Amino acid sequence: MPIFHRHLRFVRHSSLLTACTLAIIVSQHPALAQNEFAAAFSPDRDETTPTSWNVSSADQTSVRDQDSDWQMTRYDFRLSTPVWSNERTAVDLHGRFTLLDMETRALLPESFFEKLPDSLWDVRLGGTFRHKLDNGWTAGGGLTLGSASDHPFASADESVLQASAFVRVPVDERDSWLFLLYTSNTWDLEPFVPLPGIGYSFKRGDLFEGTIGAPYTSLQYRPIDRLTLEASYLMPRTVHARAGYRLFEPLELFATFDWDNQSFFRHDRSHRDHRLVYDEKRVMGGIDWRLGENVNLTLAAGYAFDRFFFEGEDYDDRGRNRINFADGALATVRLSVSF
Repeated sequence: MPIFHRHLRFVRHSSLLTACTLAIIVSQHPALAQNEFAAAFSPDRDETTPTSWNVSSADQTSVRDQDSDWQMTRYDFRLSTPVWSNERTAVDLHGRFTLLDMETRALLPESFFEKLPDSLWDVRLGGTFRHKLDNGWTAGGGLTLGSASDHPFASADESVLQASAFVRVPVDERDSWLFLLYTSNTWDLEPFVPLPGIGYSFKRGDLFEGTIGAPYTSLQYRPIDRLTLEASYLMPRTVHARAGYRLFEPLELFATFDWDNQSFFRHDRSHRDHRLVYDEKRVMGGIDWRLGENVNLTLAAGYAFDRFFFEGEDYDDRGRNRINFADGALATVRLSVSF
């Protein structure tokens, strides 16, 4: 589809996009980590990621076993902002807005051949509370509410809920044990089943740091001054790996591998407990350019593969109501700002 027409389709969503963005943008901030597990497992509140706006466009490709093509542009905006804090307590607000904007005639084969929605939205707003106890431990929790659907906020059946409680127990100035209890209705596992977590967080100067545990593990290694290697794993099927080499101070070359998924609640689904899940693997390479002290621009291109939608209760249903897409190229632009 011509790029001009795709922009016209996005403009038709602009009222909801503007409302969601205004609801999420509360103030300038140092952000929390990228997901709820990383946020809970972060040993220090000042371990931050910046506000980011990301646009990824996949090249037009075929739908396997159907007479149709498929093209998708993904818009993603995330931030987190502190709303109140003192020496022992902190309250943070975090938000997320994602839009999968698709052009396709692909059909869901087991839903009386209903068409795959042209747009899927994921809009969330939540908060995190942390308090340092008299014995040096840190305890807290988080709650996130929102809607993920082709018709967000149309009814309670499209609602998203995530909740967590966590405790950090210091071992010394560098290391700590981390304990977590988490539940959600959008993850790979059975909805709302509480999942316990445990991890050991450590830092060995600028050379090696991370968290080893379950269901979340994250490692960062700097074998030489200019090279950074990162890897993270969130059970059962979220993987991220990155190698970055800084050519000179403002410019870094990098390569990444990601395997992730995202769940939505299709408004007209026949079973209320079913979710529409998009699963994708991709390899990317690009540049990360530091435009200023607090501004980064990322440009990347790569290849997406083993990507599909399915609709069911969990990943074991991935063979049901499934739409497979051919492998293809994609490109990403990301702007991040921290204050």
